[in-house]
Amino acid sequence: MPVTAGVVVLVLALVSVALTMQRSPEGAPARLSAGQAQPRETDVRGPRSTAPSPSTTTATTTRPPTPASRTTKRPTPTAPTGPRIQAPAVTPQRQVGPVAFDPAQLFPTGPFRTVVSRAPVDPASASYVQRMSSEKLVISLRQWTVPVYAAQQSTPRTTVALTQTWGSGITELSGVPMPAGVRPDPAGDGHLTVVQPSTGCVYDFYRARRDGTGWAANWGNAIPLGSSGIYADGGGTRAAGFSAALGLVWPQEIERGRIDHALVFGYPYTRAGDPVAPATRSDGRSTDPGALPIGSRVRLDPSLDLSRLRLSRAERVVAKALQEYGMVLGDTSGGFTLYAAQPLGLGADPYPSIFDTKSDWASLAKLPKGRFQVVDVPGESAQGAASASSCGQLE
Repeated sequence: MPVTAGVVVLVLALVSVALTMQRSPEGAPARLSAGQAQPRETDVRGPRSTAPSPSTTTATTTRPPTPASRTTKRPTPTAPTGPRIQAPAVTPQRQVGPVAFDPAQLFPTGPFRTVVSRAPVDPASASYVQRMSSEKLVISLRQWTVPVYAAQQSTPRTTVALTQTWGSGITELSGVPMPAGVRPDPAGDGHLTVVQPSTGCVYDFYRARRDGTGWAANWGNAIPLGSSGIYADGGGTRAAGFSAALGLVWPQEIERGRIDHALVFGYPYTRAGDPVAPATRSDGRSTDPGALPIGSRVRLDPSLDLSRLRLSRAERVVAKALQEYGMVLGDTSGGFTLYAAQPLGLGADPYPSIFDTKSDWASLAKLPKGRFQVVDVPGESAQGAASASSCGQLE
């Protein structure tokens, strides 16, 4: 017993000394000095992905998820996990080509700027919409759409050879300001549009490509920036005779929360024959009674309460534009699609954050297609051959 008591006294003395050493001179618990790093969790536990230590039972490998109090130590996800997307508060411009370009400057007049929320519904609307309801509506983001570049006043001009002129005899478009490093859309249509704000001109190309040291395209034309964006003679690079830059969804518009123009869309079931206004040309090919004429305008029912659809910010901006301005059928396509400005012309890809997707298409499945309405179709417009533009010389 005396030996045991002595051992106990010795142990107590050692514990007392250890506690004294762990306190500051004032008797407060010791703290890390300024500049001394706080040990990380992995300093004492090892990386989370390592196997359990030998003293850890196998049951720990199936423990519940980390409590909420520790989740702040994990990296924040790099992409949104739900539809609640907030647009960044930025100036409504992006760097497009070598100069800052605001798409609000594009085509400020004409039918695409006309509000149609009170326009009469076409008598055959129900038949058209029934045919439409079998298709999935999407927005083309990264292919089968249009990169739009901006040229400076000093951008060198070139002549673009035109290789498929449909009997017009036109073989080139001269005086085109082509910025260095431009690339057409990678999909089969190869759309490419160049805007030169200093001269007020827009240059459109279909199936554009480099040709040795120069440029070639199946077709090209030019139109004034301040116009309607509709080639009166059918000479545009859209099948409807539109500029390819007309009716696009722009990230700047999503950021400022409003689209002030009609959108253009492609659709598989387009009626064979002449177009309807505002189209000036048609590539329609179907005899199906439910097929839409090129140039038809479709809107989302203005009485639909968008707040009940649980839309993201971007989806709501697009849906509101469809209620107010509608969408105009501009092309026969493989799917039912709207078109966004291609990221190649933006200098960066904003769509993973805006539409919460890395896919080439953003779904609009939340919009009820049964609530679409075809606006009263106007009289058919005459088709015509391409003619010279005030912005470029077709030869």
